[in-house]
Amino acid sequence: MADGPVAVGGVGGSATRVVAQLLSDAGVYLGGDLNEALDNRWFTLLFKRPEWYRRNLASDGEPFRRALAAFAAVMTRGRGAALRSLPLLVGAATEMSRTGHDPSGFAKGLWPYRRVATMLRARSLAPEARWGWKEPNTHLFLAELVAGIPDLRYVHVMRHGLDMAFSRNQLQLHNWGPLLGIEPVRDAALLPRASLEFWIIANKRAIEVGAERLGPRFLLVNVEDLWRTPDAEVARLLDFAGLGVSDASFQRMVDGLSPPPTAGRHRQEDLTQFRPEQLDAVRRLGFAVDDPTGNNRGR
Repeated sequence: MADGPVAVGGVGGSATRVVAQLLSDAGVYLGGDLNEALDNRWFTLLFKRPEWYRRNLASDGEPFRRALAAFAAVMTRGRGAALRSLPLLVGAATEMSRTGHDPSGFAKGLWPYRRVATMLRARSLAPEARWGWKEPNTHLFLAELVAGIPDLRYVHVMRHGLDMAFSRNQLQLHNWGPLLGIEPVRDAALLPRASLEFWIIANKRAIEVGAERLGPRFLLVNVEDLWRTPDAEVARLLDFAGLGVSDASFQRMVDGLSPPPTAGRHRQEDLTQFRPEQLDAVRRLGFAVDDPTGNNRGR
C-alpha cells in the first residue's frame, strides 16, 4: 500500500462530512458502505458498540485488535477478507441487532446484517490506492487504532463548542458520556452544559492522544478556519494526507465550502448557564466566546 490510511473523526455534528468529502474528492477510498454523511458503516458496525467496548477495556484488548484487523482487511482486500472474518462480523451484527447503536435503538434488526452483506461484496484495492474512513466516533478509540495501524494518519475536526452544545446531535454524549466521566442527563435543561463538558473533555483527550501517539500524523482542523480561509486549509489537509489534485479540482473543492445556517447559533442563547471555566476551556481550544455581558473576549 501507499502511505497509511487517513481517518476522520470528531464530536458528532462537527462537520466531519465536509473533511471526508474533500478527501474523497482527492481520491481517498472511504469504504463501500457509506451513509449520506459519508460515515463508514462497516466501522460503525464493528466499533459503535458501547457495551462491547467497555467489555474490551475490561479485558486485554484482544476483541478490539481482532475487529480492527478485520476492518482493515475488508477495506483493503475486500470480499475474501470478509469471508475469512465472517464469524467475527456476524457476531458483531448479532449483538447490534438486539440493541441498535444509539439510545433510540437505531440499527436493530436487519441493519447490521446488511452491513455484513456489503462487506461480502467489497472490492479489493490496488497496492498504490489510498484509503481511509470517516466515522465521528473514531476519536474515542484513537489510542487503540494507532496501536493496531501504526502508519495511521488522523484528522480531528472541531467545531465551536457552544454551537455544538445547542445541537440536536447528542448521540456521542448519550453513548459515550460515562466513558468520559459524564453521567446521563435526565433534565433537558441541563443538556447544553453536559454537552459542552463532553465536547471539552473529548477534544482535549483526542488532542493529547494525537500529540503523544501520532505527532506529525495528527491534524487538527477547526472548521471555522476552513470556512474562513478555505484555500489555506484545504491545501494544509491535502499536504497532510500526501494528496495532489489539479488546479481545477482544488478550486472546485474550495468553492464548495461555506458555513451552514447553524454556524454561530449560540449567540442567540443564554450563555450564563455554562460555568466560567467551561467558557474559558472553549477559548483555550481556539474559539471566540462572547461573555454574558456581550463583550467579545476573543480567543
